[in-house]
This record gives sequence, structure tokens and C-alpha cells, in this order.
Amino acid sequence: MLKIFCKVNTDNSINIKYDFDVLYCAHRPRLKNGKKHMQNKLDFLQSFVHTVQTLNKQGMSVNEIVQHLPVKESNGLKTFTFGNVSLKNMVLSVFNRQGQCQ
Repeated sequence: MLKIFCKVNTDNSINIKYDFDVLYCAHRPRLKNGKKHMQNKLDFLQSFVHTVQTLNKQGMSVNEIVQHLPVKESNGLKTFTFGNVSLKNMVLSVFNRQGQCQ
């Protein structure tokens, strides 16, 4: 499905094919510049995956990776979701996608 809406470049970066202005997103809807905001989300997620992979190759554990990430999590959101929305779960999702984890 991603290939229908996006173009994967030779450097594995992803660009959105279609222009749109409004972004209906549960996380943060945008009424203007929807394509730009979606591209920013994609870029962030690709950077996050790359950072996690790099830190894992350096031999860091999941908890060490979480401590070294440039983003910090909201304790309020983590508590409200009973820990389901957390940086640790984001890191684990990278490993689950690849079938690897140290």
C-alpha cells in the first residue's frame, strides 16, 4: 500500500507522490501543508529507525538505546496509556519489524 502513495528512492528515503493540503491524522491533524507535515513524519520515523539500528550495532540494549535517543517521552502520556505508548515500545517495534534484538 505504501508504494501506491509513496516513492522509495535509491537511498531508501521515502517521498510522498501526491499533493494534498489537509492531513486528517489522529495524532495531530493539519488543515494546511498536509503533505509537508506527512513528509516530516516520514523523515522522523526513518531517522528514528536508523538511530536505533546504529545504537544497536554498537551493542546497546533496548534500555540504553532509549536513554541515548534525542527525543524524550511524555510521562503523562506513558502513564495515561499504561505504558503502551513509550519510547521503549517504539524501539522494540523497530526490532520486531526486523526480527532482531540484542
